[in-house]
Amino acid sequence: MPNTSRLPRHLKNAIGLSVALLLAPAAAADWLITLEGKMIETRGPWIVNGKTLTYIDLVGARQSLKLDAVDLEASEEATAVKQGRPYVPNASHSATAAAADDPKAAATDEDAKITLYMTSWCGYCRKAGKLLESLDADFVAKDIEKDAKAAQEYRAKAGGRGGVPLIDFDGEVVRGYNERAIRQLTQKLKQAEG
Repeated sequence: MPNTSRLPRHLKNAIGLSVALLLAPAAAADWLITLEGKMIETRGPWIVNGKTLTYIDLVGARQSLKLDAVDLEASEEATAVKQGRPYVPNASHSATAAAADDPKAAATDEDAKITLYMTSWCGYCRKAGKLLESLDADFVAKDIEKDAKAAQEYRAKAGGRGGVPLIDFDGEVVRGYNERAIRQLTQKLKQAEG
């Protein structure tokens, strides 16, 4: 290691950061397999939002595919194999694909009492959606960046305050990811429908 004791602090920091970046393990790539058999390497994980799958390509640009054009199970398997880990089938993928194909299987605007306003890049939005799914809640997820009507609804319900996720439980609004409130309001709605 060269002697850096006489270098200015900003150069020492730059050298230290460069060494750390060189020694850091590369982020694991995920893989997508389309129904046409095309294999797509992504930068990090891909995300399913309703009938769309979004991912970051190797150049760093956000891309999306229709969910019905992707073999989720094959994509999971390819990712596991490429990353050198064992593949464990995920039963939820077939359920997610079935819901995307069968409009009766997923909640619609008319029958859903819970609306999740979200964006495709928001980790807490995904976490809120997964929690609602685990609670077996009938909900509709609306991406406010891709749906102008959803963005308008979101602004009206947000009351001038920004931030996602925003979840509307039949008129009661939860801002941000609040697991306790999400559980309580989901249970309240289920009891009311009971």
